[in-house]
Amino acid sequence: MYMHSFQGGATLLSLGLLFILYTMFVWWRDVLRESTLEGHHTKVVQLGLRYGFILFIVSEVMFFFAFFWAFFHSSLAPTVEIGGIWPPKGIGVLDPWEIPFLNTLILLSSGAAVTWAHHAILAGKEKRAVYALAATVLLALVFTGFQGMEYYQAPFTISDSIYGSTFFLATGFHGFHVIIGTLFLIICGIRQYLGHLTKEHHVGFEAAAWYWHFVDVERKSGLRNESSKTKRIGLFQRITAALLLPLIIIYKKVSSTFLPNLSLFWHINEGIEEIMADYVHQEMTRNWILVYLRLFLLIVIKDVFLSFVSFLNKSKNLMDSDS
Repeated sequence: MYMHSFQGGATLLSLGLLFILYTMFVWWRDVLRESTLEGHHTKVVQLGLRYGFILFIVSEVMFFFAFFWAFFHSSLAPTVEIGGIWPPKGIGVLDPWEIPFLNTLILLSSGAAVTWAHHAILAGKEKRAVYALAATVLLALVFTGFQGMEYYQAPFTISDSIYGSTFFLATGFHGFHVIIGTLFLIICGIRQYLGHLTKEHHVGFEAAAWYWHFVDVERKSGLRNESSKTKRIGLFQRITAALLLPLIIIYKKVSSTFLPNLSLFWHINEGIEEIMADYVHQEMTRNWILVYLRLFLLIVIKDVFLSFVSFLNKSKNLMDSDS
């Protein structure tokens, strides 16, 4: 009713959002009470929560898959209605190597910070975990500010053909997920400060970290789509690439230190290391900035895979012990 300007539509929309937010608040409040104060979250309950959140992230992937499908359908085979070209005639596109690239770098840095927080929790270093979460939230707020600036400076609107629609829908929902993830991490930071999270039990933080890494990958895919029509390399992206290389090195050191050595799957890890070395050798002379980004993404994918395998092994051992 609100979208069609019916009288009272804004009131109904506000009431609906208010009831949804209240329901979410009391639901998650009860979950925290049951886990932190009453101790009802056994290992089996924690396992169920993890599986549930993994399925939720999978559903989110399919949600964004629809937007990417719309983008590629329109860009790879532009119709006569938009002149048979992409971007459509008359659309002034944003340079993906300015604010979008910087925002991607900021979001990747926040992903490294949330990984730092996870390692601090596992090591029992509470203050360090709080500092890492504060850094993550700060980077997320900076990202949101730059995203708002990008929207303000955009030379097109959501009503400017399929290009504007797909751009603002995809990036808008991504920005909405960043805001939700930021609130998620703020709550985790408060709980960590109050001593709710321990190295044995921090399912809420794990869910927040998974969600944040999902937002990272989503942003990387969006930047790739934006940059598919732009090949210009300038001083701005050379500077940001120089900042990205130390981040990759630090992340590589941290991940190699803290990730478990899974002997059954370690040959996969070695294979990925060889692929990354060959990839750098072949691609470095062509576009070294994109090499850094892709290399960082390969490292993250490798670590997520090994962590998932470790999670499956723990789940299997838990079920075997219960049986």
